[in-house]
Amino acid sequence: MTDIIGVDFSHWDGEINFDAFQSSGAAFAVFKAGQGLNVDSQFYRSHDEAKRRGIVQGAYWYVDPRVAPLQQAAKLVSTLKPLQ
Repeated sequence: MTDIIGVDFSHWDGEINFDAFQSSGAAFAVFKAGQGLNVDSQFYRSHDEAKRRGIVQGAYWYVDPRVAPLQQAAKLVSTLKPLQ
């Protein structure tokens, strides 16, 4: 079996050095799109730069148990919709 390496990024990582990422051997990146009802402050910038560089990417939403699930799902959809 071959391991495939990916990296999880969020605002906690600051502005990503995509040159270093691409030379790391990682095959993909997953970006935190947001949490609760808040969009991650680095999400759109990271998405755009990864797309520009042809990096395979995904996104996730960190669910906050204090916020109604359907509200969070709607926020996720509205956050990702402009990227289509």
